[in-house]
Amino acid sequence: MGRLIGFALLAPAAVAGDVQVLTQAFLEEMAEVLGRNSEAPTAEKLAAIARLDAARTVSPLGAALLLDRGNPRFEPDPVIREAAVRALRHVAEPRNRMSALRLVRIADPAHEPEPAVRAAALGILASLQVAEAAARVLDSTREDREPDPAVRKTASDLVARGLAAGAY
Repeated sequence: MGRLIGFALLAPAAVAGDVQVLTQAFLEEMAEVLGRNSEAPTAEKLAAIARLDAARTVSPLGAALLLDRGNPRFEPDPVIREAAVRALRHVAEPRNRMSALRLVRIADPAHEPEPAVRAAALGILASLQVAEAAARVLDSTREDREPDPAVRKTASDLVARGLAAGAY
């Protein structure tokens, strides 16, 4: 439990606007439902993901939990994986290389079988402003690197928009 508390202490303090405070109790609840060994039902996992997303607060623990739920090694349900990846838009730290590297793996068809999850990962990667993320998005425009035409189109659209106008 000490490790969890260490992460919880990294949660941001109160912030003005629509951002919610991520308390230690909230993060512990999320870890119980979304942790790697969780056997929570699908509806409970999706509700926890929605709560993290709605908090609109960058959180290292929240990002780690969502990245685990987005990984087919830890989460067999593609609906949960896609929801977890999409929620990272509010939870992952911009320019965080470790999050970007984990998302690069999720966006890779060799590791993620579901095109919808890969496309969602590309969208988040384009906003992280990390070189490896940009490289994965660019690779996904090529037919020899991405088998699904819809995912290639998503990647091409992201490139056309300037990868979220990030500085790489």
